[in-house]
Amino acid sequence: MAQIDCIARLTKTVYGGAKVVYDDKARSVEMARYGVFWKAQKNFLLGLELNQVGDQRMVEGIINHKVDANTQLGSSITLDLDKRVVSTRSVIEKRFDDAMVFKGRVDNSGLFDVSLTGQLDPTFSATFSTGGSLSNVINGQARCADSVQKSQQTYAGVSFTFTPI
Repeated sequence: MAQIDCIARLTKTVYGGAKVVYDDKARSVEMARYGVFWKAQKNFLLGLELNQVGDQRMVEGIINHKVDANTQLGSSITLDLDKRVVSTRSVIEKRFDDAMVFKGRVDNSGLFDVSLTGQLDPTFSATFSTGGSLSNVINGQARCADSVQKSQQTYAGVSFTFTPI
């Protein structure tokens, strides 16, 4: 595998970048991302990316707004060029303090993920996460993770991260 990453400042507020991963054994491009980003204001970013992963090609428009030092909001709209399907996603990240971070994400089909991470000490953190289908949760029809249809799954869990000193 070979990988090339580059980013360049094209003008005072416009940046361009690319990432290409090449599999030399298969002699094919595994992933290619090309993007242009415009820093419209100090805390506001607009982007347009062309992504190719395997045979799947997508165009993605991105909006990111840093509301304050502790809060970021973002949205994306994606067009799958092969299937001609449009999808959207919105995200939020809120840092309550140096030790506590909330992240949330929801897409146009109503699937959501939320997590809360706490840094318990410099070497140990814990993350509680949950997700599933908003419509099923609201209607009281949330099902366990062994459900046949992925869109109806609801999950919850805790993960721990240890960082050696």
